[in-house]
Amino acid sequence: MNPRGKMKTQAEIQLGSSLSVTGQNESAIAILSRAQKETGDPAALIFLCIALFRSGKTKKSLKTPLSFILSGNQGLLPEYERTLSQYIDEID
Repeated sequence: MNPRGKMKTQAEIQLGSSLSVTGQNESAIAILSRAQKETGDPAALIFLCIALFRSGKTKKSLKTPLSFILSGNQGLLPEYERTLSQYIDEID
């Protein structure tokens, strides 16, 4: 990530975190979701999950990181992708 991109991502994470702390979770979720999708940065993902949890979206706060990890296709995940996908879908 270039320095400008890193600074933008940091600014979005910090803004999203501040909004979440002040109870503006929907705005925080929007900003952090966009940052995470655009960069795939794990810090953005963690802050997003916290904002989801704070907003009462407990199941989504769990499902989001699990889906992200599964999409990484690392280790033995390819062997268990179908089963894990079904388990993650049960979280709804």
